[in-house]
Amino acid sequence: MSGQTPQIVQLLAVAIVGSPLQLDHALKMLVGVHRARSKDFHCSAALFEEEIRDRYQIEEKLSSIGGTMTWIMRLVIGGLLLGVIAFLLKGGFNLP
Repeated sequence: MSGQTPQIVQLLAVAIVGSPLQLDHALKMLVGVHRARSKDFHCSAALFEEEIRDRYQIEEKLSSIGGTMTWIMRLVIGGLLLGVIAFLLKGGFNLP
């Protein structure tokens, strides 16, 4: 699309001096280029919004996984402590 811009500028320059039909043609081309660029911009903005939404969802999932890992570590450490306490209550290292 940007390759057409110099051609349109030339057409506008000729059309200003020339006939109204040439000016109309040049303006229609310029509007077409503007619409195409606008469409590209809106597509890019939509993709950007989708990427932000995906990243937010990934952060939520990672946060959830982190919470789960915290509870697993608490359970493992609690189990080890209970095992040590049970071992000590049964006599520890006392040999019969």
